[in-house]
Amino acid sequence: MDKSKLIDEILDLCSRNKAECDFWINTGEVIPVEYEANRLKNIHTKEYQAISLRVIKDGRIGLSSTDYFDDPKALVDNALENARYGAEAMYDLPEKQTIPEVPTYDQAVADITVDEMVEMGGKLISSVQDIDPNIVCDGGVDKSISDMEFVSSKGIHSSFRGTGLDVSLSGTIIHGSDMLFIGDGLSSRRKDIDMNFIIDSVKKQYERSKNTAVIESGNIPVIFTPNGFYDAFIPGICSGFNGKAVYEKSSPLTGRLGEKAFDSKLSITDDATLPYMDNSRPVDGEGIPSRKLQLIEDGVIRNFIYDLKTAKLAGTQSTGHGYHGGSHPSFTNVVIGSGTVSQEEMIKDIKNGLLVEELMGAEQGNVLGGYFSGNVLLGYKIENGKITGRVKDAVVSGNIYELLKTINAFGCDARWLGGLRTPSVYFPSVSCASH
Repeated sequence: MDKSKLIDEILDLCSRNKAECDFWINTGEVIPVEYEANRLKNIHTKEYQAISLRVIKDGRIGLSSTDYFDDPKALVDNALENARYGAEAMYDLPEKQTIPEVPTYDQAVADITVDEMVEMGGKLISSVQDIDPNIVCDGGVDKSISDMEFVSSKGIHSSFRGTGLDVSLSGTIIHGSDMLFIGDGLSSRRKDIDMNFIIDSVKKQYERSKNTAVIESGNIPVIFTPNGFYDAFIPGICSGFNGKAVYEKSSPLTGRLGEKAFDSKLSITDDATLPYMDNSRPVDGEGIPSRKLQLIEDGVIRNFIYDLKTAKLAGTQSTGHGYHGGSHPSFTNVVIGSGTVSQEEMIKDIKNGLLVEELMGAEQGNVLGGYFSGNVLLGYKIENGKITGRVKDAVVSGNIYELLKTINAFGCDARWLGGLRTPSVYFPSVSCASH
């Protein structure tokens, strides 16, 4: 069945049953080229198609989904049956609005051949092997092409095509009982992946890890690299600014809109309209047009994110962060404002401190309360302005709401990590424990 006929049939079936509806039709393919233990392991193509339908019938919500396109009646009947016992619809489906143009497709990515992908992966592996033949590498190069179409009985119709390119590499070195994990990766909707950036990053991690060092327990200056900041701070930030948590008063930020709660150097936005970014899109999962939303401006709380349901409960409007059929709002492209200080300058400023590259288990604390506590999977001791070696058996912990009030500096090294763009961040005092 062709897509236009499928759309018409779903709309007609819902209309005849006096139900409002909206639905997504997703089709596409993913081609992963996988490497394991320094060798090409697997190449295969995965094609997919799916329809996700939401109906509102007699004031209740029904959901249904299928990957079978030839029986729209079964899809609609299932959603209508679920609506009989579904949750109360606290909101109306949105009316038609102006939808922004958001670039998400790069023909150059679509044209990449499997041979080119194999060559890219091989270059990564061989370049890291040149650093040290004892490094055992896993990695991959994934290409994706997707077609997404949103349709609503209120007249909203948005379709867009997306491309994606993901390149990643992880390396392991084992010396007796000591295991060193290094790696990096980049993703984009464009063919602009800088392979040398990944190689140089892994090389820097390796060089910094040649020696080992021990930190003393206590409060010391800490620099979080972009990866380290992601691990420690982003789960708490996303939880605290989620409209569902704010409405339920489980967020420490409830009732603090307009308050200066953070260091003046801190600004954060969420923007689904950025060209060619991982989570960019013209509409959210519920058909609300995408836009740039300022969360924190110069330390002041400006907005929280809402979907249709949480916005209705909170007495406000959806911010375009709905997930179709989901239970809470979702972030898109989070951007942390960057600074002008290099990571090297930050290091030179510290007499006794820590540089955190990657944490493990940081989300095991009370994330909603802003607490994190993670083992330092990869980090380095700083002594007298220099990195002296890799730190083992150390834990970093703290409360993000307290730490983000006292920021020494943001780095000029901001980079994208999936749906997050952040620089290195330098804090004057963070709790560290050696064990």
